[in-house]
Amino acid sequence: MYQLVCSDLPEPSVWDELASAIEALPPPVWEASPPEPGITGLETWLWHSGNTDAGPISVSYTDGVTGRSFTLEGRAWVGTITWETGDGETVRVDALSHASGLTIGGTEEQPAATHTYETSSAEAGESAGYTVALDLTWVGEWRWREGSGPWTAYQPMLSTATASNTGQYEVVQIVSDLQP
Repeated sequence: MYQLVCSDLPEPSVWDELASAIEALPPPVWEASPPEPGITGLETWLWHSGNTDAGPISVSYTDGVTGRSFTLEGRAWVGTITWETGDGETVRVDALSHASGLTIGGTEEQPAATHTYETSSAEAGESAGYTVALDLTWVGEWRWREGSGPWTAYQPMLSTATASNTGQYEVVQIVSDLQP
């Protein structure tokens, strides 16, 4: 005869550990090409050059009722990157899995996102440059095993964490002075 015992696994404790690891990371960094100043009408490439993953982090747990020991493991990654470009536009990139979350930030050679400014920052009344905001939304997943048994499949975390950074990006308009 089998006896089914349900243990309330403390998934939030794994997320708390991951959230602490995320908070300990350096602030997110956004980059653009062309480097400042940007040029109106020219596609600006955007990427995030900071961390995009945290973990895995393990937490051990012994059920107070049954005395059974469990290990919980969690990992987190940037699930969404959003750039507020400062000219009223928003550019968003989503990672659908842990694997795609590892490369979501892009690189200078393969940017995560692009945006074309149509107006110079000075013309838009932004003399110091457009205020660009980078927002990262971290997501995660966890799995568990009893003792040294097999791991369960990863399950999504119900919690998220965010990290943000803002900076100025000057955009200029280049006009030809050539006269016939």
